[in-house]
Amino acid sequence: MRPVLPRTDTEIAHISLPDGTFKCPKCPRTFREEGKASRHLQVYRHAYACTAPGCTWSYNLPKDLRRHSHTHNPQARRYNCPHPDCVIGPRTLTMSFARPDLLNRHLRNAH
Repeated sequence: MRPVLPRTDTEIAHISLPDGTFKCPKCPRTFREEGKASRHLQVYRHAYACTAPGCTWSYNLPKDLRRHSHTHNPQARRYNCPHPDCVIGPRTLTMSFARPDLLNRHLRNAH
């Protein structure tokens, strides 16, 4: 269940522009519809925070927090980079990822 967070006065006062568009007060994006601008502002609220000790990650949606929580599980499956020359820094630890999509992104960008 998503917590209900009130809009701040700053978000309301600075979102409507004279040309009828709505500008995000936190980034350069503008929107033609107020509803889309309001939905965009949700990304800055990050109402779902990770409770793992020392972790500062927070998320806009509960499903994203659940997905992130698997990174703290030492028994969770890891996805290793298949390239033998792909190591972490000067050490010989193989690059590994908590999710297959992260490994795929690494393979696209690094190899």
